[in-house]
Amino acid sequence: MSNISKSALLLMVNNNIGDIEIDAFDKRLVLQKSIFLLQALGLPLGFNYNWYLRGPYSPELTQAAYGLQDNMGHYKKELEGKVLSTKAVSTIAKFNKIFRSYYDDPKMMELLASLVFLNIRARCEDDKSLKRELFSRKPYLSRCEDKVDVAIKILRESETICNSQIPEH
Repeated sequence: MSNISKSALLLMVNNNIGDIEIDAFDKRLVLQKSIFLLQALGLPLGFNYNWYLRGPYSPELTQAAYGLQDNMGHYKKELEGKVLSTKAVSTIAKFNKIFRSYYDDPKMMELLASLVFLNIRARCEDDKSLKRELFSRKPYLSRCEDKVDVAIKILRESETICNSQIPEH
């Protein structure tokens, strides 16, 4: 996939995760968090992320998404004859199984991606330190601790993120 532009790669992946659009803020947020989580699951898409008000954010991804929207025909032509690798298809299937049901809940996608990002960057030792890090960056979530616990449980039960990205209790 290295000989494909990031916009074309985004189109290829987006076609396999549910065709997320960018015409509204919540849709762009779900796209940002979806691509971040796909990368956390091991799909090397090459987008760099930083912490932002709403969790992990990639300016590169925003640029690629708007480029894709503006030049769809060009990127479709670029993809002619190209297919995803077996590993990419497997990773996308795993992503869809874990996260696709949350597309209509941008706040949950934000929470899930934020927990993974903070765990990777802050190297939290346990759930308590992970929540402490989250609450220090998003204090309003301390009023929703039950939802945070649900999100951590989802990540732990996912078998990929829980075993490789989020440390045990």
